Amino acid sequence: MAIVREAQERAIDMILIANSPARIRGGGHQLDPAVEYVLKNALCEVLVLSAG
Repeated sequence: MAIVREAQERAIDMILIANSPARIRGGGHQLDPAVEYVLKNALCEVLVLSAG
């Protein structure tokens, strides 16, 4: 994904990304697939902001 690649190329210290959570049964929330990818693959810190 471009976000992860760009962060690596520029030696970024942190990625700030917003999540639009989808509600699931039981009142929980699910991460957007793009946010989940960044969290799993970024070599730097990732801060996820969530509305709601």
